[in-house]
Amino acid sequence: MVAKRKQPFDCLPDEIIAQIMANSPSFEAFSVLKNTGFKGLSDDFLVLRRISKEVVVQSLWQEKKNKPISYLKRCADAGNPDA
Repeated sequence: MVAKRKQPFDCLPDEIIAQIMANSPSFEAFSVLKNTGFKGLSDDFLVLRRISKEVVVQSLWQEKKNKPISYLKRCADAGNPDA
């Protein structure tokens, strides 16, 4: 049986991953993190509060129906001024 190798991000605390997600420069970078096992962290209060306007706007165009609006609302509820 082959042991599963850990990825570099697997060793980082969730707080660091949340910081990286919150400072994602683009929706693509945010999506990569979100789709590689850190999806739950995309709803972290820090991420919701600090995610950039560019990422939020891009998500409105690229996510499935109803999800962007609800994500945008959660960002606003967390106090994100860009939401």
